Amino acid sequence: MPYPKGHKERTKKKIVLVAKELFSYKGFDNVSIDELMENSGLSRGVFYTYFSNKEELFIEAISTGVAPKNSSELWRSFLDNSDSNLEAMIKSYMSDLHLNSPHGGCPLFSFPNEVARGSQELKKSYKKVAESITFQIENSTEEGSIKNYSLAILSTIVGAMIISRAVTDNSYSRKLRSQCIDFILSKAH
Repeated sequence: MPYPKGHKERTKKKIVLVAKELFSYKGFDNVSIDELMENSGLSRGVFYTYFSNKEELFIEAISTGVAPKNSSELWRSFLDNSDSNLEAMIKSYMSDLHLNSPHGGCPLFSFPNEVARGSQELKKSYKKVAESITFQIENSTEEGSIKNYSLAILSTIVGAMIISRAVTDNSYSRKLRSQCIDFILSKAH
């Protein structure tokens, strides 16, 4: 009996999301293919239907962070309490919800060390995520001056999230992110 339409795509997506979550919490090197597949509810043999090796899966997991060209839906819930699209985007990215995402959050703050030690292909995938978020920053405002600082804003929000994830003091983490938001927005006005 054949599988229903879309089965293969759904199965691959499930494996990628499980991998992203496990890689985020345990690190790339500390997750085995057997563990990935067990957590996906699938056999080890199924893995090789979709991927030739674990790094190929890691590249796919990182690629999930590429923001679509029109990502305003991602931060729409923050628009009511924001004065601009830029503010809503920054608040959404630096929110507790994103920091503690069950799927690991943005690959830029979830995997910097693994990518730095990884292959050129892995680094290219990571750069695509960075470029997509930079594009969102640049297109979330009409302010020409802020567009000149899009890479600095990207570095600020990602760096704040890396530190926030690494510390155990929630108060410090929130204060750090809040001050970064205030700093970025002060430059936007």
